[in-house]
Amino acid sequence: MSSSRSSFIPFKHNAATESFKRSSHNDFATSYELKQRKFTGVRDNSITGKLEFWILGNLRKEITPEQTVLNPNWLQDTFAELYGTK
Repeated sequence: MSSSRSSFIPFKHNAATESFKRSSHNDFATSYELKQRKFTGVRDNSITGKLEFWILGNLRKEITPEQTVLNPNWLQDTFAELYGTK
């Protein structure tokens, strides 16, 4: 006779998280935190699946994976748009 285990795992809402600390890396920051930091750079937002282009704390452009496929020059075009290099 095989024993079966319940697939129910109780969740304790106030469970201790020990010493877990969220990384301070910009990929893990909220939009509010990036704005406060005046972040300039490119962030891969794993939640939305988009690449985000930030300049001095302002989200200036988002690129979807589909856009990268449709336009092989998306990176050059984005930098030209944002930094006036055309």
